[in-house]
Amino acid sequence: MMPLLVGEQTNLSRAFLYWEFHENGGARAIRKDNWKLVQTGMSQSIPNPPELFDLQADPGESSNLASQHPDLVQELLTLLDQARFPHPNHDWNPVLLP
Repeated sequence: MMPLLVGEQTNLSRAFLYWEFHENGGARAIRKDNWKLVQTGMSQSIPNPPELFDLQADPGESSNLASQHPDLVQELLTLLDQARFPHPNHDWNPVLLP
């Protein structure tokens, strides 16, 4: 993101945004292109299934498309785990679902 912030030309086709929250059972999310994947219940032994949204077609995130795009869900779950840098004060272990 730094090249973009300082005004340099860059190809962001592989860029994504990652964020997580530890309140209310823990949640994490990633946005890549028009897709957003959200997973809640991260502090549980088995987190809730991920939800996938097409933000261009559904900016209100009302239609979960995870079952229609399992390969994309797996790709984004992998990116979620790669993007995370655990901290001892926030010790929930993300779990990849099959």
